[in-house]
Amino acid sequence: MKTVFDNSMVAHIWAAQSQPEGRSGNGNFYFRGPRLYSYGPHFTVGIVRDGMAFLNGDSYSISTSRHCSEAWSATRHLIQVRVPGLGAIGDSLLRPGPERAAIVQHVKRYVTDESAALILLKLAGEKDPSATFRRLVRERDRAAAKQKAAEKKADRNSRLDYATRVSRTPRSEWPRWLDGLDSYNLPRAAKSLFHAHRAAKSAGRVRQSADVWSLLRLVRERIAAREKADRVRERNRFTKTECRAIRGALATLSDGNLNRAYDFQRLADSARWVAENARALGGLKRESFAALQVAALARRDVISTAENAERFAKEKADRESWLAGGGRRYWHFYDANGGAMLRAVNVQRDESGEITGGDLQTSMGAAVPLVHAIRAFRFLKACKESGTGWTSNGRTVRVGHFQIDAIEPSGNFRAGCHTINWTETERLAMALGVFDSSVPA
Repeated sequence: MKTVFDNSMVAHIWAAQSQPEGRSGNGNFYFRGPRLYSYGPHFTVGIVRDGMAFLNGDSYSISTSRHCSEAWSATRHLIQVRVPGLGAIGDSLLRPGPERAAIVQHVKRYVTDESAALILLKLAGEKDPSATFRRLVRERDRAAAKQKAAEKKADRNSRLDYATRVSRTPRSEWPRWLDGLDSYNLPRAAKSLFHAHRAAKSAGRVRQSADVWSLLRLVRERIAAREKADRVRERNRFTKTECRAIRGALATLSDGNLNRAYDFQRLADSARWVAENARALGGLKRESFAALQVAALARRDVISTAENAERFAKEKADRESWLAGGGRRYWHFYDANGGAMLRAVNVQRDESGEITGGDLQTSMGAAVPLVHAIRAFRFLKACKESGTGWTSNGRTVRVGHFQIDAIEPSGNFRAGCHTINWTETERLAMALGVFDSSVPA
């Protein structure tokens, strides 16, 4: 039994539960039974049970986030339930009779989404999940209010301590303290002093309140002086450099230095700023820069359209390369109707030309034996020619690790998280020369 796959295939096989275990080539993404892990048992990506996929709602590293994305994509055909801290209740979820107390406490502490909470509480055996969830929300709100009151009290005490330290500091040391504050820390100091002043005033500490207010006034004066200096510096910068560049761009929007949509967006932003501040910048004509903003935005739209077309053409080449069997990974693209795309790789034929080996791969990262796919295609074609749909109802159409769930009269079908349209199936069957192969009775 093969147990090593790429990440997409690991997630698909786990969702299908077609074998007891599997892992990626580096072993970082693997499953054992119904549990899917990322980098070890400390992070459970997902658990499948009874047609439901419990997916971890926690955020983690970039690579683990990719694993979670693969799991979500592979379980779209199941009932998906986001559960924060999933690993903590993994054992409780998988026991034949789920542990009621553990699940209820987990819902109370972590689960805020009502639909997910109701599913978990129903699985735990609650007779009235809605009433239980409302009770847990009330308990959680009371605990949060109590915690908030304790934090508010601690903040008040901290502000009173700050007011006491300010009052005890000699005023002769205030200028040196102010000189040590940069433009980032000055507003923070002003905010701390304001809250300390209010706390001291509400506590009846008149002298401390007056001392803190005096220092706060000095901090605000220092902030106002720095903001004025920044405005003058910004005005001079635009007057001497930006305005000259903007005037030149107004004469010609085809400047060789401006060749990206991003460049023209920046130019439009600069023109807007100058138009809004034309009077302060020395009598510049507001209308000229307003017109430049409009022209720059129009040029941006034209270049953006060209850039999008170029990107689409590049992606088209990648898609065609992938369909032709190229090694470049280009997963998660779809045909014109939103279905997954298909390709056959490593095709093997006998002397008569009949296909005896190879794999069928989907653009969503799944792979199945090509021989199985051809056998399923014959059944699919029979359904389309008779104009009747089909739904899995005891009879199973297996295709590798997966199975077909439903077939529409049009020939479109669904298998797990995949929806594959008849046009794509027909295209590949014609390319392989199996479209006119005999259809089983």
